[in-house]
Amino acid sequence: MRVPAVPVGFISPLMGSKAAETFGNDVVEGVVNIAFQAGNVPLAKYPPATDFYNAYKKRWGQELQAGHMPSEAYDSVFVMANAIEKANSLDPDKLIKAIEEADYKGSIGRIRFKDHEIVFGEDPAENAILVIYQWKNGKRVPVFPDSVAEGPIDKPKWMK
Repeated sequence: MRVPAVPVGFISPLMGSKAAETFGNDVVEGVVNIAFQAGNVPLAKYPPATDFYNAYKKRWGQELQAGHMPSEAYDSVFVMANAIEKANSLDPDKLIKAIEEADYKGSIGRIRFKDHEIVFGEDPAENAILVIYQWKNGKRVPVFPDSVAEGPIDKPKWMK
């Protein structure tokens, strides 16, 4: 049965670059998926995300297949190291204050905190971002936010 709808969401098995190869391009074609942080998908318009992605590939010998956590965990080490340097201490109260004042350009975008949460937005120069991409011809094409999009969301070929 073919339902005339585009699957959209965090569809974990279809997250990584190997999904088209694993499940077949006809299965993934047109799917719109959400990577919860930049860096888990390479972004031509935001080099720090691509730098992280490529460093992961070089270190582990394969492309990153997750859509949630690796890039954020990587950036968190640098945020913490910067906070330790700024606080010049391991005292928890001093570290909390230094982390609250963090302003770090990472693979997920600009990392700052408000109410103890990373501030997310649509421009990685200003905030951390998520990335929404669509599978097109066996490739993941970023479609949102506009600041990193490489194309629009298209009606899949099988719906035309």
